[in-house]
Amino acid sequence: MHSMKRTHDLEQHANDRISEQLSGETGTAEDLTVTVERLEHDFDFDSYAPYTSQEVDILSDYESDYWQDAKDLLGDTQYTADDWATAKRAYVAAIAYTAFSSIFEQVKTELTEAIEEFSSDATDLSGLVPEISVSATCPHGWAAHNREDENGNCIWESKQLDGCNGISRQIGELWLTHTWTPKPSGIRPYGPGKFSTILDSYVYSVSLDGVCDEEEGSVSECGEWYGVMRNGRTIFRDHDPMLETLTPEEQEQLTSSAGVILREDSNGFVSVTYYDTDESLELAWSQIVDQFSDGEEEEGL
Repeated sequence: MHSMKRTHDLEQHANDRISEQLSGETGTAEDLTVTVERLEHDFDFDSYAPYTSQEVDILSDYESDYWQDAKDLLGDTQYTADDWATAKRAYVAAIAYTAFSSIFEQVKTELTEAIEEFSSDATDLSGLVPEISVSATCPHGWAAHNREDENGNCIWESKQLDGCNGISRQIGELWLTHTWTPKPSGIRPYGPGKFSTILDSYVYSVSLDGVCDEEEGSVSECGEWYGVMRNGRTIFRDHDPMLETLTPEEQEQLTSSAGVILREDSNGFVSVTYYDTDESLELAWSQIVDQFSDGEEEEGL
């Protein structure tokens, strides 16, 4: 980083461009990392520094680090003595472009590292593989959080977010946020591993006995698998009448549900969504079926 911060600061410019492209994105840490890695810039020197007076600042701040890259970018371009002003601006533009490109990639690297660290912190708090949202401002209001931890995360842990808890962290010009509904005290977390809760692990073990009503996808072929188990109020007791390994709260969540949808990803992580009504279960499953149907149609084109 450069010690001199001026009106036309390339570090800030890079952060602004990345913020504009990422704000509004959501996904797991893996999803967001892929999104960040695919970001590209369209740096326009004439828009960034339209006045010749700005050239001096750019040279002062960046020439010592990027003159060789700029020289390589310009190649064998030749100018006459009368074109000295044009030659100078082309050189400054090359300095700015190579500096911005380098800084842009550096910001991307720092952001992917921050996303991974934030995801780990969010998992420790929620016990989930977190769905992370990216925004330009803190979505819950910075001043309303309960505490901050040693990594700079703002934490809401009193269910004040419409019954949910949350964690947010500012990274450059962006905020990363994960919000979740706390599990009842009797719903036991699974701990580090492929499941969020002991109950999810139990449901998955039942699914391995071939009781899924329908399945879509394949971890080996397309990176994810889905299964639906209907009639939650009876199917699990049919399989295990006493449900002895589950707490009363876990039994209640399981047997009060209309059914569940399981998802396994390419990393082996399994998530289970519990549905209160047959209508919500069938709607969610139809969307998954449509997703895979659309993919098959595209492959056939």
